[in-house]
Amino acid sequence: MVPSRVDRWLLQKANKIVDPVGVSIELRSNALTTGTSDRPTIRLVNGQSLARVLLNPDLSFGDAYSQGGLEIEGDLVSVLDRLFECASRVRSGFQG
Repeated sequence: MVPSRVDRWLLQKANKIVDPVGVSIELRSNALTTGTSDRPTIRLVNGQSLARVLLNPDLSFGDAYSQGGLEIEGDLVSVLDRLFECASRVRSGFQG
């Protein structure tokens, strides 16, 4: 399935957010990637999974992982540490 323009846009924005902590995000539906391959990678099954994780990462990330909606290429603990660091940066940026 070819990703929609919205899927491609979301993927680009998601990679821009996680790039500073050295993580890449891909869509598995057609191996669409905008990240760097030598980094730990989060691979989502489709654009709908990507949108869910971006809208509510605290709930949807774990749900998607446990249900097979996303895969981690690389060390899971390292990826989670990096994502928590990223979340801290994003949240502190919104606070002022």
